[in-house]
Amino acid sequence: MTDPFIEAKVPYAYTLGNHDGDGDLNGDQIVKLDQTNPYSLQNKMEGIPDTPTYYIPIFSQHNNQELAANIWILDTPRRDCMGTKETYGCIEKPVLDWYNEESANLKAKYGENVHHIAFFHVPVYEYIHIFNSDDFYGESDEKVCCPTVNTGFFDLAKKNGDISAMFVGHDHTNNFGGFHEGIELVYGQNSGHGSYGGVRGARVIKLKETIGEDGKRTVTREHYVIYEDGSIGSRVHNRITKRKTQDQCYRNLGEADISRVIETNFFEYLKYFVEFVLAVLLLLIIKKFWGSNIKNFVSPKFSRYNKMDKSIEAESEAEIEGSAVNE
Repeated sequence: MTDPFIEAKVPYAYTLGNHDGDGDLNGDQIVKLDQTNPYSLQNKMEGIPDTPTYYIPIFSQHNNQELAANIWILDTPRRDCMGTKETYGCIEKPVLDWYNEESANLKAKYGENVHHIAFFHVPVYEYIHIFNSDDFYGESDEKVCCPTVNTGFFDLAKKNGDISAMFVGHDHTNNFGGFHEGIELVYGQNSGHGSYGGVRGARVIKLKETIGEDGKRTVTREHYVIYEDGSIGSRVHNRITKRKTQDQCYRNLGEADISRVIETNFFEYLKYFVEFVLAVLLLLIIKKFWGSNIKNFVSPKFSRYNKMDKSIEAESEAEIEGSAVNE
């Protein structure tokens, strides 16, 4: 997965998903292996050692001593949250404490005019507010599968006043986003081919720094989805399947997994079933109403040809017999 970055000599960063440890390597082993890659930013940044929790400072293009933006990469483990079993992983207390401390340190060192955004895999509870709202953009085709424990990261980020946007994954058929209490909550775009999900693509995020006439720095954010066929998704309100509102996260992984499969694939399976039924009915109609007509249309011709063939055969036999007698 990281080969294209290494070949292009482009620095990269990532956060682990809840299924990344299902292969030959667990999460810790993936992190340690990635730290050997020369273009991985993980082993060069401040963070919690040997975990995908760190931040990436982006310094001003006009003054490399000034921090223009900062990217927070936070870990949400595969499962269990704050001692609660059978739930998706969450932003745990050690990560909360680390973020809170580093947020204060960065503010003290570089001031408050810094554009902060955060990336983590499993959405926080507050994404439900966007899901239930009619004021969103993108595609909402799956309920928010968040941890059953709200560890308070959203409230902490709001209190600190630094993070202006959060980007998550996890729910493959969602790419919607919107604002809740001044913070933009956004899904990425399903990219892999190893699991469920529709059209693949990626969310592109661009940060632009400008300096005003008064010398004040401004960093603006733009993002959009680009699909694998090259088309660009619009920021249009589009709830593919209208459903009941959601008031809580799933209670356990089994319920979540079953619900996700049913809700994601129900209409697709229904379409295939209807097409199958229609095909069977069409064959029955052809057999019932056209079968006899085709038989009646074809049979006389074949019977006539059969009679002609038999008469020709009879004449041939008579000729043979007659020539045999003459000899």
